[in-house]
Amino acid sequence: MTSLVAGAIFIISGAALLFLGAMFIIASGESPSRLTAGAAMALSAMALLAAGVRFFMRGLRSGPGAAERAILKAAAKHNGRIARMLLMAETGGGDAVEARLSEMSREGRVSEETIAGKTFCVFPEFQFSLKFKKCPYCGNDYPVREDVEKCPSCGGDLKIVSGKTADGEDKFSMDI
Repeated sequence: MTSLVAGAIFIISGAALLFLGAMFIIASGESPSRLTAGAAMALSAMALLAAGVRFFMRGLRSGPGAAERAILKAAAKHNGRIARMLLMAETGGGDAVEARLSEMSREGRVSEETIAGKTFCVFPEFQFSLKFKKCPYCGNDYPVREDVEKCPSCGGDLKIVSGKTADGEDKFSMDI
């Protein structure tokens, strides 16, 4: 938050100093001292503006919601399953990331699982899913592309279901 305020103050000061320097340069006429003062003010204004933009951008990156955006970006990049250590490395870690991750866990948006001694964070909203038609009576699966509405085996009405591909019961289809 302080980076945002400092950046805004630097940007406003730089803009005011740039305006004042431009006025000195315009009004210099035949006075080289005014031209020199205007140029010095303009150069100082550029430095203030550059520093202000850097502070302001740093404040935006570390502001509220930045931790969640970084977590979700890393989760999407890794298809909803990412090692906790890798997640901390990609987001920069820290207390804000830990707090937001535990809050997301309480909300049910992320779960943790341990596989071979490594802890993984699983984000269901980013995991791929496969849609297929399933018969509720005999359990046969059929591709969605087929125009079949009744099960060819038992005659039951087919239902469209979604199966997660990262749950351990991977479902694959060779239909084109």
